[in-house]
Amino acid sequence: MPNRRQAEVFDWQLDHPVSHRTVYNLTKRVADRLRPAYEDVKAKIRESDVVYCDETGLSVDGDQHWTWTFVTDEEVLYTIDESRGSQGLEE
Repeated sequence: MPNRRQAEVFDWQLDHPVSHRTVYNLTKRVADRLRPAYEDVKAKIRESDVVYCDETGLSVDGDQHWTWTFVTDEEVLYTIDESRGSQGLEE
């Protein structure tokens, strides 16, 4: 959901207006703090004997991108990539 839309939801649902820039800043801070956990999950998936993969197309600002899903018995990882090819698998 775009940052502007999220800001609208805060205002409409919670009666708490925030700017889209505030939503961006919060999202970035959370992403930075979750980066080590994300990298840990990615490493565990790479070490797994069996990994199920799937890709689903989506539009990002009008351009075609792909949501990649990687699943093991214990881990799930989602990524978004511009490529549907093996590049998305290798990262």
